[in-house]
Amino acid sequence: MMSKDSSPKSDYKVDLQYIADLCSGLTTIPSDPEEICEGLYLSCAQFLNIDIFLAGRYSQKRFSSLLWICEGQKQPPFETVFPAGCYSFLDRLLETRVPQLFDSTKDDRLPEKLQNAVPADRELYGIVFPLFNGDRLWGTVAVFSFSRPATWEPIISIFSLLTTSASGQLAGAFSLQENQTLAFDKQIKRTLVQILTSNSPMTDRLCWALDFTAEMLPSMELCLHQVQDQQTSPLAATPGFTNSTGLDTYNPELAHLTAAVRKIKVHPASGDPIQQLCIPISSAGGLTGILEIRQPSPTGIKKGEKALLTELAGLFSFPLYESSLQTRTEKQEWTTTVLSEVAKNAARPGETADALHAVLQLLILLAGVDWAALYIIDNSGMAVPGPVAGLEKQIRTIYEESSWKLDVSDLSDTVDSGRIFLFHLPPGLTPIFNTRRTYAIAFREDETPLGILLIPAVENLMERSALFEGIGHQIQLRLSNARLIEKTASQREMERELLLARKIQESFLPDQTPSVAGWDISCSWQAARQVGGDFYDFLQPPNIERNANSFDFIIADVSGKGVPAALYMALSRTLLRYVAATYSDPGIILTRVNRFLIANTNVDHFISMFYGCWDLEQNILHYANAGHNPPILASPSGQCKILDHHEMVLGIEESIIYTSHSIQIPPGYLLMAYTDGITEAEASPGTFYGINRLQQVCKTMNQCTSSDIIQKIRSDVDEFSNGHLSDDRTLIVLHRLVNENAAVKPN
Repeated sequence: MMSKDSSPKSDYKVDLQYIADLCSGLTTIPSDPEEICEGLYLSCAQFLNIDIFLAGRYSQKRFSSLLWICEGQKQPPFETVFPAGCYSFLDRLLETRVPQLFDSTKDDRLPEKLQNAVPADRELYGIVFPLFNGDRLWGTVAVFSFSRPATWEPIISIFSLLTTSASGQLAGAFSLQENQTLAFDKQIKRTLVQILTSNSPMTDRLCWALDFTAEMLPSMELCLHQVQDQQTSPLAATPGFTNSTGLDTYNPELAHLTAAVRKIKVHPASGDPIQQLCIPISSAGGLTGILEIRQPSPTGIKKGEKALLTELAGLFSFPLYESSLQTRTEKQEWTTTVLSEVAKNAARPGETADALHAVLQLLILLAGVDWAALYIIDNSGMAVPGPVAGLEKQIRTIYEESSWKLDVSDLSDTVDSGRIFLFHLPPGLTPIFNTRRTYAIAFREDETPLGILLIPAVENLMERSALFEGIGHQIQLRLSNARLIEKTASQREMERELLLARKIQESFLPDQTPSVAGWDISCSWQAARQVGGDFYDFLQPPNIERNANSFDFIIADVSGKGVPAALYMALSRTLLRYVAATYSDPGIILTRVNRFLIANTNVDHFISMFYGCWDLEQNILHYANAGHNPPILASPSGQCKILDHHEMVLGIEESIIYTSHSIQIPPGYLLMAYTDGITEAEASPGTFYGINRLQQVCKTMNQCTSSDIIQKIRSDVDEFSNGHLSDDRTLIVLHRLVNENAAVKPN
């Protein structure tokens, strides 16, 4: 909207003596900044209708009002911070060092408080005068009107004289105030140091120091809190101080306090607003205390008082550190004595249950609780009742039958082993302990739960958490040792059983190879574990269909390793011998064995098998292959042939029919049968020994004895795999000699 011109109250051709008298009057006002600003306002109002008057101090983008009058009404003081990078009328004053005109139609960079005081439909015009102390801008005086004056020049001249006179008086008043404040602060600090370093008891010194501070800063209530081991407790307070903020219990936010003062608003029972300051006190690199100050007055704690209180709080750092050391030393001495006695009981010889029962009895005496119960976690995850102390006899009988299934949600991953935490009992345990919640310490060895200790959730128990966690450590050591002893005994028993199983499995293997004129036969069997799934056999079963001058040989590999594979191997060998006593055709034998395995087992194992029947009169090998590695037939000249006819492994498909094949083995030829532990031996992940390497050995050693060939292959595979035996390895070498009448001793 358009504004009308504002006329001055009188002709600007005033008597210079009158202006000089006004300036002189400003210099006689007592040294109170607010009164000086009021005198300046009244003097300026002689020459202009002032709608808004604002005088204030300025430092580092922060503006604090000294006197703010809006349309004749005095307003509450305020502070504001101009954001970094914001160009305001203060920046123009610093650059030009001369008064600046303000026009709201062109410039809106005023403090937010002042902007909010101007109605949205009104325009504002004014002048901002700088107050300098040398080169430093320390304040401003601004006069504003809702009407634009006809001219600003005479007003600027007159107001410049008035503000210059007031500026000197204000500078003197602030200097006097600062000197008085410094002297006052110095006296408070000197007296506090004398109180805090006296020879009186620590509690008395702290109380006297707080009382003296409250006398120097009236209407303030103070409380000194000590922070130790993540616990906060009040040490001393001024009379009438009532705790309503919860600082007597540990607050995780306190760990993040810095040297800055934290301010919050609280509303106690009276309903009056109170300003609260929590000042952290640090020493020896950590948070040792908190000085809490409350100011119930409407104006709250002033800026200067905040700075002084922050300095005074620092004076409490040494006595707090001294108190902390004394308390910690006494606590450590007592804790060491207690834990030493607990350790003696936990480590005493004899039954683990008796030792832990003695530890629990000590625990309830130290904690002042009614009972303590230890549940042992077995391999199935059941929490089984263990040693207990403090329960009545009739309740203890119920406790001994109170096993419960441990749920992983009961012991969260956030709960460290050996740390005390709040635990919600399973419903079935509530009648025993007459509570729904307890404190607990969980014990783990790596990721395996060992047990859980339960104690009542009594008040202030967490203050001694370090002690109980030390006791828990002794319990965990005894549980771990007991578990280790049990595990060691179990392993020894298992080793004895596996050794016996290996001897039984070795008894299934032939004592020696067949003694056949014109044939050199050798075998080798290595289990990756103490028992394995590979086996071989030689048979000369009585059968009317079979040529009397013949023998059978078998090599097989059960899927998997260890005891399950060994048991499946024993069953397969038994069925094989039973069927071979009735049938002579290798294909029929494998077909019948396959059906017996499927009909009589319900496991996920299967077996690969090569069955060969050598007819010595016809010089023909009849064979069938159920998914086994194909044997290698090598000629004297080093040519190798793979007998690659095969069908599916045994134990998978009941309807499969296995087919027999025949081949002649002339004099000088060599037949090698093997399991996949030979060809799949690894030098590195994905690098296998392979059938090609095996053929090369057959080519180069065709003229050697069968035992030499086997020894060479075993050495070559061991060297290739760096001696690592990851799977069972079995070899059979049948070498038909050129001299068919030569007799070779059985191997």
